Amino acid sequence: DSPIVEFTSAHQQIGSNSTMRRPSPTRLAFLVVSSVVFTAGAGGPGRAQTPPGGTWVLEGMPQPLIQNAPLAKAAPKFIVAKPKTPRSVSAATASQPTTTSSIAPLVADQAIPAALPLPQRDPLQGKRALVAFKSAPFPYQGARPYDEQPFFEHIEEGRRGRPSVRTGEILWEDTTYNDNRALLYVPKGFAPTQPALIVLYFHGHDTRLVRDVERRQGVLHQVEQSGLNAVVVAPQFALDAPDSSAGKFWQSGALATFVDEAVGHLARLSGNKRANDKLQKSSIVIVAYSGGYAPAAWALHHGGLGERIAGVVVLDGMYGEYQKFADWIDQRRDAFFISAYGASSRDGNIELRRLIVDRPHRTVAALPAKLERGAITFIAAPSEVRHQDFVVYAWTKDPISDVLMRLPQFARR
Repeated sequence: DSPIVEFTSAHQQIGSNSTMRRPSPTRLAFLVVSSVVFTAGAGGPGRAQTPPGGTWVLEGMPQPLIQNAPLAKAAPKFIVAKPKTPRSVSAATASQPTTTSSIAPLVADQAIPAALPLPQRDPLQGKRALVAFKSAPFPYQGARPYDEQPFFEHIEEGRRGRPSVRTGEILWEDTTYNDNRALLYVPKGFAPTQPALIVLYFHGHDTRLVRDVERRQGVLHQVEQSGLNAVVVAPQFALDAPDSSAGKFWQSGALATFVDEAVGHLARLSGNKRANDKLQKSSIVIVAYSGGYAPAAWALHHGGLGERIAGVVVLDGMYGEYQKFADWIDQRRDAFFISAYGASSRDGNIELRRLIVDRPHRTVAALPAKLERGAITFIAAPSEVRHQDFVVYAWTKDPISDVLMRLPQFARR
């Protein structure tokens, strides 16, 4: 058994304008692997309406973007990711020697300079749109799943709201929980006749889809540059607010309903009728950043997508719902799981590792050229990487793209 040393952590920065208090103890596990000791330290205002005829518009663009058209079990493995991945991954990487241990160490690589500027990106070549959804996470009229109390507990002058768990401020229904849009992207060259992948992106706190997901974090660009035959769906959760609530995604089967609706929109956006049938059966990768961990956990718990989920990537977001993640890892031994973390989510990653420590596993020195079925990977980002930059700079620049390039079975041909 690994000895555990506990200490109480100080306030840890989790965003550009706020600090989260994490009073729970941080654990340091001293791990011995092959006689080497590793120290494992520890989101467009208002509700969008679809105009008559189904016209889609981009935020800040009054003209129509596009018109709707009629539509004629293997054992899990641990991978220790040594975060030094080039843009092109050599075949030699896959043949790294492996060592067996009782638990995989947490490994960080060379430092990335702090406060790196956002990379310059070429214009997107595909088709993107903000689309109103009937099955979007919000608006939400239900209860909180953890205590069955009304989601909105504060009423003032006819307005409903709820306090932010992080800041205590009142978040109002009409300004925070009333945007039913999702950002969709179909890259240029998407081929519905080839194996296709749906990338579901769950954003974190204080986020707007265009301002942050598209422009600041470059999620659409990262999927495009991966070279995969993949589309992007990014639903709006709490609008530009410090909240991780999942809304309708708390409900059993709700994510599957949302994905079904998204497939229809994506097929129309692509302009190819055959895309509908292909995407209805496509594999799905969930990428959750920061506060997006909560919707992701509930999606895995009872979202209704089952074996369509090929893998999960958590980017500095292991802040809770550990048992839901652990249960999914145990049940889906043919899917990959990656959790990359900085200082603010280090404790949560250690807790998740504790829950799954008894799983059979092996360790390797780097992310493989091809992600294997059942692979479990924990990646420690350099300490200089800020939480608010994590989607752009984690263990490497453009980490979403880096992960997707390791799924060559979905490459565009």
